[in-house]
Amino acid sequence: FFKQKTAYEIPKRDWSSDVCSSDLGGLWLSDMRGIRRIAGPGGAVATYSRPAPVGGVRTLVDRSGALWGATWNGGLFRIPSPGRTTVLEGFHAVDGLGSDQTRTVFQDREGSIWVGGELGLDMFRPANVVVEPGIPANSPTSYRLAKTSNGVIYVGDASAIYAIAPGQGPRRVLD
Repeated sequence: FFKQKTAYEIPKRDWSSDVCSSDLGGLWLSDMRGIRRIAGPGGAVATYSRPAPVGGVRTLVDRSGALWGATWNGGLFRIPSPGRTTVLEGFHAVDGLGSDQTRTVFQDREGSIWVGGELGLDMFRPANVVVEPGIPANSPTSYRLAKTSNGVIYVGDASAIYAIAPGQGPRRVLD
């Protein structure tokens, strides 16, 4: 019923091998030779050298198509557009990662990336810049900001002061 087109042999002694698939199409293999796409759209096979000299790499392709890798001693890496770029972003203990010894990477339903490592669990949460429509844009004097101990943020511009309470929109408090 099914025709096998290509066979990819993973060496039996290569305990560091990992395979992951992408919802956008593609199958990625991580082994002693590096990280490469062995099947998927785009024709050419993308190959990246091993980012860590010891142990294996556990991989994940997130919803945006970025390839993440948890290494045994080289921290975490992210390739924003695998197969289309050679840009490799690294995250290490000196950058705030709990440990350079990472073991697993996972994406939850909200899009956060979780990294399990030697010293605990780290989370990368997507954050977007949101324009607040309740505060006029293009203040000729810029904006001034202050916050109170109860979490209210005050925003001052050239003509008014606004209060933004947690979970609420801005409210004009002074003209």
